[in-house]
Amino acid sequence: MTMSVRENRLNQVQLLCDQAAGYLRRQQFHRAIGDYLLALEIIEEWGTPQMAAALFHAVGSIYWQLKQYPRALAYYRRTLDHLPETDQELRSLTLCQIGQVMQQQKEYRHFSPSISNHWPGTNESLTFCF
Repeated sequence: MTMSVRENRLNQVQLLCDQAAGYLRRQQFHRAIGDYLLALEIIEEWGTPQMAAALFHAVGSIYWQLKQYPRALAYYRRTLDHLPETDQELRSLTLCQIGQVMQQQKEYRHFSPSISNHWPGTNESLTFCF
């Protein structure tokens, strides 16, 4: 049986994600980010918004580990932008991580002490994470 183009592309995504996981285990973070971003290019054409959200979240988490807080926040924001309203688990996790990143950025980078506890452009509160 012949694989459709979509199935072939999604298999490529799985291979890239598996390879990225291997890079993460070896703490080769920038290589992992590269593979996730390649996977994201395919997903944006052939996948679902939820798949894209999961990849944005993965990249945001890597940038958080690298203490590159503005990049982490940007990718977490994109996670929320792509995430269906029905996926409350990843939405809650992402909002919590945004709150933690903002707090760490405030503590370690002398970020402005007047941090809002709402994510810009939404009515979603971050206070439950602190």
